[in-house]
Amino acid sequence: MTEANGQDHGDLSMLDLFRSDVEIHTETITDGLLALQANPDALDRIEAMTRAAHSIRGAAQIVDLDAGLKVARTMEECLIAAQKGEVSLSSDQINTLLRCVDLLKRMAEAAYKGEPEWIPDHQEEIECLIAAIIVSQETPPDFGGDISSQEEARTAAEAPSPQTESSLSPHAVKAKDVDASLEETALTSDPAMLDLFRTETQDNVAILNDGLLALGDNPDAPDRLESLMRAAHSIRGAARMMSFDDVTKVAHAMEECFVASQKGEISLVADQIDILLRGVDMLNQIAEAAGEGDQNRLIVTRKISNRWLRP
Repeated sequence: MTEANGQDHGDLSMLDLFRSDVEIHTETITDGLLALQANPDALDRIEAMTRAAHSIRGAAQIVDLDAGLKVARTMEECLIAAQKGEVSLSSDQINTLLRCVDLLKRMAEAAYKGEPEWIPDHQEEIECLIAAIIVSQETPPDFGGDISSQEEARTAAEAPSPQTESSLSPHAVKAKDVDASLEETALTSDPAMLDLFRTETQDNVAILNDGLLALGDNPDAPDRLESLMRAAHSIRGAARMMSFDDVTKVAHAMEECFVASQKGEISLVADQIDILLRGVDMLNQIAEAAGEGDQNRLIVTRKISNRWLRP
């Protein structure tokens, strides 16, 4: 069945989930940025903000919202640099990140409402904010009163991002395919990204494990299904971002199972819960291998995960 605006119910559900994810994770980023603005020494907030930006990036990739993915990725890279002490988040930089938060929320709302013209209409704003964040990482936080340096940085921030194509599809700010391929290779070999994948996956694996055990003890606890679906959805986004296709398929299969149960189309009995728990265990093993940087173990566990998908 198709909605009047051309979206089918499946797409609408995914976009609603994306909008909800953005709302949750941008709240984490906003709280952290405001805390840093009030107290520049509150650096312990950066890790949570980095993970939140990472989660938005994964969620945007699932719904093919390339503009959202690009903004979230730029924010994530900036926060990682701050966490490493490579950049210092000044008041101006924090304000730019807060503007990005607002942009992502408006973008998610427009995507949900089926407004394909929103991205092209806001292309200049998207490009300027991305450029401003990039420049803030390349320019020392203190210009030392050098007006020409400040003007140079401002000019660069206002220029379109060189990584952004001038022509946009309704849902995209697309990079070249070759660049995307190189980025995927870099992600799977980047210890920091692998560790971030491990942390996010294990956090959601804990939710899946607790929820499934609760359903096993009490099959009449459908309130658990919403959190189970979201956890599987988050793992799917994280895996897709790392190009772990097999992990993406496992998480996607779980997500669809929870959605079907939520709709009353299937009933999760003991045998099915056991199968899902085995899948959760495999996801946890993959996450551990990724966090340890053990490529051989990672390859083996990813191959094993394919067996779980077989009937």
